[in-house]
Amino acid sequence: MEEAVEEGGRGRWSAVIGLTIAVLLLAVFDALALVLLPFAILMVGWPEGRGAKWVVAGVALWVVAALLSMGGLSALSRGWGLMLGATYLLFTLARPTWTVISRALATVGVTLGAGALGLLVSGRAAELERMVRSHFDTIAEISLANLQTRIPEAGWLAGLQSTTAQLASLQADIFPALLALQSIAALALASWWIRRIGRSNSHAFALHRLRDFRFNDQLIWVLISALALLLLPLGEVADRIAINGLVFMVALYALRGLAVFVFLATGSRSIPTMLIGAVALIVLYPVAFTAALLMGVGDTWLDVRRRVASTTPT
Repeated sequence: MEEAVEEGGRGRWSAVIGLTIAVLLLAVFDALALVLLPFAILMVGWPEGRGAKWVVAGVALWVVAALLSMGGLSALSRGWGLMLGATYLLFTLARPTWTVISRALATVGVTLGAGALGLLVSGRAAELERMVRSHFDTIAEISLANLQTRIPEAGWLAGLQSTTAQLASLQADIFPALLALQSIAALALASWWIRRIGRSNSHAFALHRLRDFRFNDQLIWVLISALALLLLPLGEVADRIAINGLVFMVALYALRGLAVFVFLATGSRSIPTMLIGAVALIVLYPVAFTAALLMGVGDTWLDVRRRVASTTPT
């Protein structure tokens, strides 16, 4: 989810636009809480150039996020945002040389693990499941009701009801994967703003351009393990864990593949090539997504960008 930022600079606005869209579209927990709470924690907790104004601003943002978070999962959103921000700050303090995506992945992994353990110990996993399903069902019902109000005579609305119900059920099933992806985008967005407003010039918060997006190659084992878990007859819980793992990793590898294609397209310096690629991405999105996924997985071993860079004359 790191994108569109020049190395060493404060970043292009395309980064904040892309990351904001990602946080809003994934729409699992309240976007305001997921961005503002980690941002406020970084404002207060990051030691570089810390002053009273940053502490006051961070506390103010914290209060604003807590007060303005709304929706059926607002309390959970605030709790998750606090856990996410605190863990991300600890990783940033301990591993400032890691990239934003590396620390965000580690943060989400630790926070998800801690959350799952807490649910198991407290015995409230079933309650969370009901809350999540009710949340997505409510969103689907409200969306459908709005459409029926705007275009009451549309005949296709009758068939849309079952589709929205199925979509809500699917969103609830892959809730952990969607939350993980939304959290990574939120942490990247918070990092972007920390650097943008001048709170820190540290490279710990510097995002790379989309064309340079990558993550640890060892995460391929998460994808392989999820596939193996899905193929083994281990029951419904194991299947759901596997499906969520696959959704999460497929999204990451598709984005990595897209980054490789952007690298190759921008490297050609050909405007027609880039335009054709953009049109193909929109019109042939199923094929483009599959190609990006395969390229992303293959890049684990091929390291296409390094090979191209090493053969390109300087």
